[in-house]
Amino acid sequence: MPGLLDDERRRILAFWRLLELFSPQSMPEPMSLADGSGNEQVIEWTPSNPLPWETLSSSRGRAPGAWRHLVFLGVYRFKDTYDWLRKISGDETEHTGRPAGRGACVGLVLDEDGRFIPDSAVLSSALWAVGRIAHGQRPGVEWVDEFGAAQARLGEIINSFERARRASVEGELPPPHDADSLRELLRIVQKTWGIEGARELSMDRIVVRSQWVDDQQGRETPDPDFLNSRFRAELDDVIAELETDERPVAALRAYLTRDEELDGSGRVDIADHPDAVDALTLPERLPAGRWPRDPEQSPTLRQQFVTNRALDDLAPGQGLMGINARADADRAVVLRDILAGNIVERARRLASLSHPMEAFTAEEHGWKDAKGFQRVVLQLREEFCGFETVVISDSDETAAKCTEELTGRRSLGRPWRESADYFADIATAIRGGEAAGEDREDAGAWGMVAARLGDREAREAFRAEYWFDQPDPGDGETGSVRMLGRLRDWRDGKASHQSWWLARHDFHQAEKKVERLTRAMVEARRVMLSHEELVERERLLLERAPEVDREITAVESEMTATGEAEERARQKVAETTTEHYRTLAFKPGATEFVFTLGNSAREWRKQHDVAAAELHEAEQEYQRTLERGEELRDRFEKLRMEQVEMEPELESIGAELDQLRREIKRNRRRLGENYPDEEWAGQRRELNAPWLDAELETARSELFLAAMRLHEDFLSGTAVRMVGALGTAVDVVAGRVPENLEPEKIRAAWQLFFLAVPVVVTTREGFSEMFGEFGPEGLGWAIVDEADRVAPQRVLKVLRAARRVIIIGDSAGRRTVTLPGGVMAGIAAACGVSATWAPPRASVQSLSDRVARFGTTLTCSDEDGESTWVSIPLAHRSAEARNDGEAG
Repeated sequence: MPGLLDDERRRILAFWRLLELFSPQSMPEPMSLADGSGNEQVIEWTPSNPLPWETLSSSRGRAPGAWRHLVFLGVYRFKDTYDWLRKISGDETEHTGRPAGRGACVGLVLDEDGRFIPDSAVLSSALWAVGRIAHGQRPGVEWVDEFGAAQARLGEIINSFERARRASVEGELPPPHDADSLRELLRIVQKTWGIEGARELSMDRIVVRSQWVDDQQGRETPDPDFLNSRFRAELDDVIAELETDERPVAALRAYLTRDEELDGSGRVDIADHPDAVDALTLPERLPAGRWPRDPEQSPTLRQQFVTNRALDDLAPGQGLMGINARADADRAVVLRDILAGNIVERARRLASLSHPMEAFTAEEHGWKDAKGFQRVVLQLREEFCGFETVVISDSDETAAKCTEELTGRRSLGRPWRESADYFADIATAIRGGEAAGEDREDAGAWGMVAARLGDREAREAFRAEYWFDQPDPGDGETGSVRMLGRLRDWRDGKASHQSWWLARHDFHQAEKKVERLTRAMVEARRVMLSHEELVERERLLLERAPEVDREITAVESEMTATGEAEERARQKVAETTTEHYRTLAFKPGATEFVFTLGNSAREWRKQHDVAAAELHEAEQEYQRTLERGEELRDRFEKLRMEQVEMEPELESIGAELDQLRREIKRNRRRLGENYPDEEWAGQRRELNAPWLDAELETARSELFLAAMRLHEDFLSGTAVRMVGALGTAVDVVAGRVPENLEPEKIRAAWQLFFLAVPVVVTTREGFSEMFGEFGPEGLGWAIVDEADRVAPQRVLKVLRAARRVIIIGDSAGRRTVTLPGGVMAGIAAACGVSATWAPPRASVQSLSDRVARFGTTLTCSDEDGESTWVSIPLAHRSAEARNDGEAG
């Protein structure tokens, strides 16, 4: 990428690429066949037990298919690789955040009979790299390509091993694997790459994951990434894409800002400049919609600040924004309000249409599916795109929790917990239904606002639950109508729906109410500011009044003195004028001039010059006295005018202040703790965003729900086309697309899906699988949660695919370390990169923090006392807390 992918950034990416060799996938946990619904089990095999392919039954009671076995040989603990590397490198540092989980030396896939499936073997990149370090080799960027050669070598070893086994039985196929053959293969691999010398790592444990796969899956090549990092290939793809991209992606450019490019002068420390937070939480900047919490539950100051920043500053453009959040509750409030703001904004644009079909362009994207049927997706107009939101969680468990926080009825305030409904029955069915005996408000989902999507299997399950009507278990008739049934009923007139005109009207009415109440808050702020200005003006006038009295007295006194001086000056002029005329009268004649030889004339000239000078000086003094008198009279008139005008002005100010104080009293009573008066400070300030009251919060919540109804009315109003178009989009979501389908068609399908389901919650692996081919900035929003736990190289695909990226994490959280500090430092030095980019110091959170405009400084309490700039913390901390060891 011109201007971005320079030598230093290439070194950084190469360094991250190398680190992925040391980042294997974690082994699956043991699972019984019953827990796997009869289609999957994970066992740790012991010599006293048979191998799974020797005992698992065939296809009785199952769909057509066969068993497939993922065999993990030489299972070891990740912490053992860490401890072993620490020992051989002489690193004495002890970390509490050592990696958890287990890996394997080699993995391979066997068919239902226990025979090796060609090209399915995988060598552990982590143990391969550890073996090289153990033999004194220094890690370098070339190791990535050399591991590829080692992987090819593994294939040759296994092929040779299988040929020998086939020859031993003189058959067309080698015999099924048994314990001896698997252990022998493991010993060969460990010896080949120097792992057998490390007792803790050269274990002979075997774990087998057995899965029932259908005929289609059985014909597909097994996943090659079931043992090593899935992100290594993704990182290679991103690097290749960056080499050819014609324009920089804003979020990725910010993320890869070099140390020397950081501009500290543009940072705003909210601890030192609270006025900056106040300026961004004015009522004029309040988003129209909010999540329908209880109306009395206003957000904290910083929660509102961050929401405003996202929806007012980030939304109109593109870029990267960091949020420093410790508590899950803080994250949930911000996430929900950002979602609500985006949905309301899209609804506002939809409400401008006279007919819902005007939301689409004339272009239609088409292709044939695997059965030869024509599939069509409608193309949304540009102004209705860019609202797509993907939340990336750290695990499937946190993704499920996040989805529940968005769709569950318990996420709503009491006024709407029972009544809110956006395809609630479908969302509840996907969620797993309402438990018997539970109240509606405590169980089930209120709306299909978020979908938890992951791998292909999970997305297929979602497709089945979301799209297709479910038969009644008793009589086989339709028991639960899903989205396809809803659209068909609307299309065929079997179900009524609101007209588009009335839908727009209802939304506009809710919008006008919010606008009216927001204007009232703007007016309340104007009243407060006017009161402050008038109080200051009154203070100045009251201070000025005695000053004016004193000045008038002084001017009057000076005027009297000046009048006397005028008289004296006038008299002086008269006297010097007489003297001057007298001198002129005694001017010598010509005869006297001759007889005195000119002496008389010279004497007279001297007298005349003196008289003339005295006259001139007297006239000048008189003029000065007159001018000073004029000045004093003007000054006196102005002071008298000021004195005369001051009294009615003070009376007017007093009356206006009385009126303003009455209004302020009403506003203070209305807003309570959210009124930013002189007592709005400390904890009260931090815990209560300004200019919010229950009535406005209720109206904003109602506007969000009206926006959701408008989206439902949009789907009903376009049902004739949506039956086919949304169905095609759901197929794309499930991964049912032809190979090499154009990215613009995939993107159009997803954009249509996001119109119906605003949020997708997934993991980083799921994001890459679903949106990896989306193209630069093809997605509206990506929100990376728990980013402090994520290695910096594992979000590059996200940063490239999304127009706006929000990073949320705990900047003070303890991070997992995959390598001892000495080993990590050595690898970084070999690659020529600074500690900024090396874990555990570097994480997705830390790299977004360093480029944040608004934030604060945390100081460690260790020996270094290092200060770190972090994104704005959602939780308020005292100055002492910002400097304690935990904050560091």
